[in-house]
Amino acid sequence: MLLAGCGAKAVPDVSETTETAAPEVQVTAPEKTPETAKTEFNTSGTIEETTLYEQDGLIIKAANLSYENSRAKLLVNVENNTGRDVQILSGTMGYSCNAVNGWMVHDGWINLEVPAGKKANGNAYFDYAPMLACGIHGIETLYMSLQVEYDGDYSTTMTLDPVEIRTSLADAGDEDLPFDQVSTNLLNVWKGNRTLQFYDSQELFNAAGIRITGAAYFTDPDNKKYLVLELFNDADQVLDVDTKNIAANGFVLCNGRWSSNDIMPGKRDYMTLELTMMKDEDDWKAMGITDVTDITLDVGVRNTNYDYISQPSPIAIHVSDSAGAGEPAAADGSELYSGNGVRIISKGLSEDSIYVKWKLLIENSNDFEITVTDGWGDKLSINDYMVDYLMWSTDVGAHQSAIMEIEMNKDSLEASGMDINSIGTAEIELEIKDESYNNIAAPVLVNDFSAE
Repeated sequence: MLLAGCGAKAVPDVSETTETAAPEVQVTAPEKTPETAKTEFNTSGTIEETTLYEQDGLIIKAANLSYENSRAKLLVNVENNTGRDVQILSGTMGYSCNAVNGWMVHDGWINLEVPAGKKANGNAYFDYAPMLACGIHGIETLYMSLQVEYDGDYSTTMTLDPVEIRTSLADAGDEDLPFDQVSTNLLNVWKGNRTLQFYDSQELFNAAGIRITGAAYFTDPDNKKYLVLELFNDADQVLDVDTKNIAANGFVLCNGRWSSNDIMPGKRDYMTLELTMMKDEDDWKAMGITDVTDITLDVGVRNTNYDYISQPSPIAIHVSDSAGAGEPAAADGSELYSGNGVRIISKGLSEDSIYVKWKLLIENSNDFEITVTDGWGDKLSINDYMVDYLMWSTDVGAHQSAIMEIEMNKDSLEASGMDINSIGTAEIELEIKDESYNNIAAPVLVNDFSAE
């Protein structure tokens, strides 16, 4: 699951890196929690029939805007005279670029499959609650961006330019809410009662027409942690903002790309990063993080072809001065390796229905990123028996730490008469590589769990 505003989507990772120093922003908690948004939504806005696309026998129209329950409903008509089957998409995890008034909205899902020579109707829905949270009390102008795919072939996909659909409420004006109130409202819509720990309106990022103009950090009674960013597109084209390499208190939460939002020119947007979703509860305990003090992440800007026009560069946000992580994370584990600027510490065993999991804390004190992997072939033995396991290579940034997990297949353990309680000596050979992927060490880790 991915939470980063509904413009967020799962996309392939890239390997671009940057040497740019991260600007640090220090923030403090607000004196009071912002008021909640007003709850009235004007349902009198109507539209004239508007053509969204008409070419080569394909006609797509916005036919009617109506309201039901707690959402607006846009009726979309499709007429397919192309001689080919078409699929019409909007507001999906693959692509979402719709807007209402001055804000991007994360609604408007459409998925219509229309065979050659046929017609179809579909509804795109827009919930009131997130619009009200952003200060939108009625739809003045709706912007729809569609994708068209032919004959079920993804390579034929066309992304259409956003089309403006004006309503009878045009130019009525939105309520101009500060972002601390917007972000509080949004999280309360989605997640219930959340506590705003800090808010800052300093500019955190400015590149290729994209600005990050606000940041808010929240927690909840279950100790979940959320970072919400305010985005603005000053450019004259749709741009995609992505985040990757997210860390809290110097501990890596996400190595690759986590989220991305497509933003229309002149529009505001919000991106929500649920930090506690990136690692499970056991990992947070192994990292020793109770309070988040610092958050870092890389932000990049891409065009509609998803080519970078601004390479990912780091930003850093100082949340508080609470003691939250660092040495306590390593203190309750067994050091298995120390050398070449790297420490590896065993953090114990846990299990689920399929795997027994061995957690390792990796600390990188070098000035460059490292990758820890097991190379080729089977490298893990338990009580001198080779066992089947899964282990993903782990990237650890300069002066950062990360949790790496070795997942031992329970069936493989049981074949040798073992379970989590009978694991004594675990041994695995790892490879540590520098940023050029050259080996700098090949430690053999041995841990005696029976002594713990």
